[in-house]
Amino acid sequence: MDGISVLSTSAATLLLKIVLNVVCDPEEPKFRRLKVENPALKKGLWSDPGGVKTILQLGFILEPSGEAYTLPPGVILDHDLVSRITTLAECNPPTHNPPMSPAPSQPTETSFGMTLEERAARTADIARRKAEAELEKQRTSAQAKRDQEERRANEHIKASTAKPLGEGKFVKL
Repeated sequence: MDGISVLSTSAATLLLKIVLNVVCDPEEPKFRRLKVENPALKKGLWSDPGGVKTILQLGFILEPSGEAYTLPPGVILDHDLVSRITTLAECNPPTHNPPMSPAPSQPTETSFGMTLEERAARTADIARRKAEAELEKQRTSAQAKRDQEERRANEHIKASTAKPLGEGKFVKL
């Protein structure tokens, strides 16, 4: 069983913030390092049954000192895993506070002409698409960086250029 299967909605919401920070600014080291002693992470992620397992699935590694989980440079987050986290964070109600069904006097439609369920599904779809776009941006950026490094490594190789030989003379043998 993977970590997301047992991840609570509140932990998924916190994890989604972490993932989006990494996706939006992949080179920022502070977003790639999660301290074990961080109070918000202790309460929201480390205490959750699927928290550590999901962090490891994303590619974070526990530092030898044991004081933080680090996402190594160049690790690209798994698209399917991020989509599942997004869906869990955006769609599922908290397990400790189940939603109440609307009273008969309460409208079930929002001001946009959609039911509350349709609105929640649309919001989750938008969040999923944003996460997908950010992941694609991260992949493209990583590929551009690799291409740039490859060009730098091959700078010493010069392309040959054709030079005019001037007017030639034919010699009869």
